[in-house]
Amino acid sequence: MSDYDGMTNADVMSYAEMAEYDRDAEFRLDAADEERALAGEQTHADEHGPDQDDDCGAEFIDGSWTYCGCPDCEQREADDAEFDEEAGG
Repeated sequence: MSDYDGMTNADVMSYAEMAEYDRDAEFRLDAADEERALAGEQTHADEHGPDQDDDCGAEFIDGSWTYCGCPDCEQREADDAEFDEEAGG
């Protein structure tokens, strides 16, 4: 059995060396967390397309709506088309 069996880092490192070791470990953990977060954001962007404002860009111009293409506008456009068919126009 070796004299070093059962020894920990605290047994062979000074306080300053332990503090540096701990800081390095913390930096590595933080970097790994940031990499995971960036990978998650990239996956989300790949699945959902580029970020868009939640605000609808539809405009009422010259008596009719110009839709922006958001899900709300698509529903409104379908509702308007259905209303126009029912109204006979």
